[in-house]
Amino acid sequence: MKWIAQVTSSSTLRQCLEELAGKGKIDLMRLAMLTPMELAELCNVDETVAENAIRKARQLSGYNPIKRLSRGEKDDVIKTGIAEFDEKTPWGGLPKGKIHLFAGKYGTGKSILAMQISASALAAGYKPVYYIDTENAFNERMMDALLRRLLGKPLDDVPESDLVVVKTADVFALTEVIKYEIPPEARVIVVDSIIEPFRAQFKGREKLASRQQWLHYLVDLLRRRTIAGATVVLTNQVSARPEVLGEEDAPAGGNILLHTANTIWRLRRRGQDGGYIEALDVPGLARGTRYNYTIRDDGLY
Repeated sequence: MKWIAQVTSSSTLRQCLEELAGKGKIDLMRLAMLTPMELAELCNVDETVAENAIRKARQLSGYNPIKRLSRGEKDDVIKTGIAEFDEKTPWGGLPKGKIHLFAGKYGTGKSILAMQISASALAAGYKPVYYIDTENAFNERMMDALLRRLLGKPLDDVPESDLVVVKTADVFALTEVIKYEIPPEARVIVVDSIIEPFRAQFKGREKLASRQQWLHYLVDLLRRRTIAGATVVLTNQVSARPEVLGEEDAPAGGNILLHTANTIWRLRRRGQDGGYIEALDVPGLARGTRYNYTIRDDGLY
């Protein structure tokens, strides 16, 4: 771990980094993606020491948190596998390098869509895909059917390094996975669902401020990953609060998620075998624009 000596002369910071690296929780690129405040708190060092280490790590790793946008640059997309959505949205799918939020009631197909986007990403060569399951909703049989349909391979033929599925038990574990476990080269990060552990573990109005602060930090970690080239897909539950977005069935999580996701969609069931995806806050689309889907044994169509 020669890079540790290259980034700092502080013995305290070196020892901390060596311990973290030995546990597989940090490497040069992961260090570069931290902020000085995070590193200072993590290793109990002065922020100036942490700032110098982060700056050096970014130089050595080539990680650049500043992304220049070119005018007229066309976004690559990830297909959803839903024909009407992929054919009729202005982009022909989900633009890469963004945070996409899909909210909906139970039974609308949110988890199926999360798995389907993962399978579609693998079919397009966007790997590795990191799938974080907070609701214990990941279904191997459905994932196998989706991979056979979209990739032409069964789940058993997909390397575990290409599709990494992690189940987290609480908010702290979810944060640790996003912060330390997901490799910098991850191309797609899926969290199904983002709000479930917060609803369960931050009970009462007196916990609302701390819940929102932690949620904001978590989404900020994911936003940083988009700067590094990842696409983030979040599923979310809904909250019957007419004051949010002026209607019922608004995405749970309040303004934190509404202000940090790049596109916000809602799934609504209609009939026994399908429903529609509705644009709630999607730049370039009128609010309320709908794309129909049907639910079958091998996913959404």
